[in-house]
Amino acid sequence: MIRIRPMVPDDIPDIVNIEKACFPDPWNALLFYIELRHPDVHSLVAADRKKCCAYLIFRKEEKGLHILNLAVIESHRRRGIAGKLLRRMLHYAKRVSAPALILEVSENNTAARAFYTAKGFEVYGREAGYYEHDASDALRMMKKLEKM
Repeated sequence: MIRIRPMVPDDIPDIVNIEKACFPDPWNALLFYIELRHPDVHSLVAADRKKCCAYLIFRKEEKGLHILNLAVIESHRRRGIAGKLLRRMLHYAKRVSAPALILEVSENNTAARAFYTAKGFEVYGREAGYYEHDASDALRMMKKLEKM
């Protein structure tokens, strides 16, 4: 059974392994430790028993909640885990009255783009050469949230 919970420092080795498996420009452990201590950053993991299989890290900003990274290890994809992490983030967004969820995604990452589009995100901008590994553009996407 998959359990969603806050990330703790002991999760970071698993998270770094997921990061390396999922991204061509992976964050290193130090970046995760730094973000974990930042007061405006929130991190969630999906754990299958004791091992992490997915994570979501986001920052509270004036314009909304900014998704910094969302990744699911390949063996656990297409099971709704990313959606569960996003729903947990949406609960937090409602509690803090965040106006939107925002993110950047590679124009070449068709699976992620399709996922976010299905979850109600729309492209609102582009940043040329955002990704170092291939100089691809990032699409800026946003999901506007209704005020409660």
